Amino acid sequence: MSAVLEQVKPKVYDSVDYFDHRTVGANVVRWVFNPLDLIDPQRKAEIEWLAVGGEETSCPCLQRYGRGFMPRGLASILELGGEPIPMRHLGDLQSVAWAGFPLNDHAVANKFGFVPVYPGDGLKILRRYALNDGGMRKGIDEIEALRGKEWAECHNPEGTGILDVLEQAMFGDGMEKTLAGLENQIKHAKVSDNRIDVGKYKSEALNMCNDARNWATRKISWEHSLLKVGSVAIGNDAVGATGGWAYGYSPIGELLLTQLDIPRQDQPLQEMAKMFGNQQSQPQGLSAADMDLVERRMMEQMESRLTLAREADAKRIAELEAKLGETNETEVKMYTCEHCNEEMKLTAKGFHIGRHCKVLHPIETTE
Repeated sequence: MSAVLEQVKPKVYDSVDYFDHRTVGANVVRWVFNPLDLIDPQRKAEIEWLAVGGEETSCPCLQRYGRGFMPRGLASILELGGEPIPMRHLGDLQSVAWAGFPLNDHAVANKFGFVPVYPGDGLKILRRYALNDGGMRKGIDEIEALRGKEWAECHNPEGTGILDVLEQAMFGDGMEKTLAGLENQIKHAKVSDNRIDVGKYKSEALNMCNDARNWATRKISWEHSLLKVGSVAIGNDAVGATGGWAYGYSPIGELLLTQLDIPRQDQPLQEMAKMFGNQQSQPQGLSAADMDLVERRMMEQMESRLTLAREADAKRIAELEAKLGETNETEVKMYTCEHCNEEMKLTAKGFHIGRHCKVLHPIETTE
């Protein structure tokens, strides 16, 4: 009779469903977040809505704060937008485009049609835009906690909308200028609102702040590298021969220095550029006479420093000699033991009385 062997059966797992069943239509309203101000001050002066600072893009779905504009630190809504294209270039797309109104007879032949751009497509445009500069995430992406929320739900005249309450808790005293300050305002804001997952909103916004810091830090490091390898500007030539611009930050770099709280590194280089820029008659460098003058000034400074050092040393030596002289002139005081009349230095008094006084410590003899 053969023994029955126990057979181990494999465990059966449910197969993984790799299909994404989250159906998010392209026409569903989306919200995006931008933590940096990357608009040149001159550009802000030209367009009123850019004065608050943020990011200007070509996305037609951004309309509430200005076409294509995302203010810094605030969620921006992506709504149905339209991309203007001349009607003669639309072809078959004319059936889905709505025509603009001509202002005069001449404009009729050149009027534009607006092709619809849905929020989902606008989000793709922004994500591509955010990766174009250096291949790193720029810190612009969707706030999924607000997906599908209409503008009226988030903002209303009474100030009780979802984002009205949230932004008041975060920025009620004003928005911090630095990225670290903005992160602290988002992180420590105390909000209790069951209309939105506040924790998810904060987490998504802080992740974008971290992406923005990585991108900005890398960009600033590039500019610092250019500062190191550039050539000194001569005369009216403000552009270095090696690094393109060499002794100044780009407008975007100026903005990032403030927001990242990074100290400037161009002041010494600018001073060098000014010094050499005054030598307009010698475009190849300093003349022999100028070099001789510089060397003489350096020698004078060295001599002055050596003289001061010698005087300090002489004064110190004199003080030491005076102290030694005082020690030599001091009389050595003597002491006479009142028990055995032995004379000794005063410093040996205690030692003598304690051990060697013949009267106090007579020598014992044994028979």
